[in-house]
Parts: sequence; structure tokens; C-alpha cells
Amino acid sequence: ISGNLQRSRTLAESTLNRAEEGRFVKYKLAALTNLSVTALYSGHAERASRLLGQVIPETTQLTYVKLGALDTLAQACLYADDLESCRRALEQCLQAGTADRVPGRSWYDLAHQLTRCAYYERLEDWPQIVAIADQVEPELARRQYKALRTSLLCAKARALARLRQHTAAQACLTTAVRVCPRGAVDPLIVLEASKGL
Repeated sequence: ISGNLQRSRTLAESTLNRAEEGRFVKYKLAALTNLSVTALYSGHAERASRLLGQVIPETTQLTYVKLGALDTLAQACLYADDLESCRRALEQCLQAGTADRVPGRSWYDLAHQLTRCAYYERLEDWPQIVAIADQVEPELARRQYKALRTSLLCAKARALARLRQHTAAQACLTTAVRVCPRGAVDPLIVLEASKGL
């Protein structure tokens, strides 16, 4: 989705049509989830929530699709400033992640940590954000998920700044600048906003 919402929406719609024609439930649910993300990023949180209402009940055995859908639902709740619904969606994400039987943390689980940080940022629970970042950041570095790592380091830097640990916040931002992938729009925007704070 990064960089071109229209192209992402078109691709998700095309995937949805093909999945429905071929009766591929997994791809249909994934396409609907992607459409919900494009709706949310376009400022249509209600539409995103409606699409996710179609997806989540059908994802019982598809834990990674369920985690992605629940994470998007949590983001939609944050967008709508519905913190209680967001908390419930985050709890469901934890359950879905626990049910996912993979040897390591999935990309979806790692990306979900950014949503958790955004939730705790709303609650102004700065130590919790630092704890999340400290737990996940080494794995993001090892697997070279540079965009996610940049955004997570920025969340940590903002939390540290709020805790008045300015030297540590600056060190996080320095690492984030070094890690930020060239040409990646989203992490660069987050990085600049974090510098501003």
C-alpha cells in the first residue's frame, strides 16, 4: 500500500474478483482485508470496519489472515477514537497470534506491534511503548524489516522524549535515520514527525 492507494485498491479488487471466481476463500479474505486497509488509509474507517466484519468471522483456521484483519480493525478503532473497541481488538490479536503455530514471529505479528504502540501512545503509557520496542526491535533488525524497524524506533523515540530521556530518544532517531530504507515514504514521514516531537 505504501505510496499508491489507488493502485493498491485496484489490485485488491482484481484479486477479490479472481478469488471469488475461483472460490479461493483464503485469497478472498485476504483481498477484503487489503480493501479494508485502503479504505482506512483513505479516511473511511467505517467502510474498513464493515469489510472486516465480513472477514473476521470466516478466518477461524487462517490465523495470519485473522491477525491482519484484527490489526486493521484495531487501527480503525483508533482512527474513530474508540479506545475500548481498540483494546478488545488488540486482545483478539494476541489470541490469534498465540494460535498461529509457526516457529518464529510472523511479519504480521511484528507489524502489529506498531498498532500496539499507537494504542499505548493514545493512553500516554510511554514505558509500555519502550517495553514493546525493546522486545521486538532485535528481531526486526535480525530479519532486516527496515521500514517496520524505522517506525518502531520512532515510536520508542517519541516515548523516550515524553519520558524526558532526550539522549536516549536522540540515539533511537539516529538509528532510525540509518535504518530507514531509501525511497520508503511512510517510514520517512514517521521519522520526520518524530524528529519534530
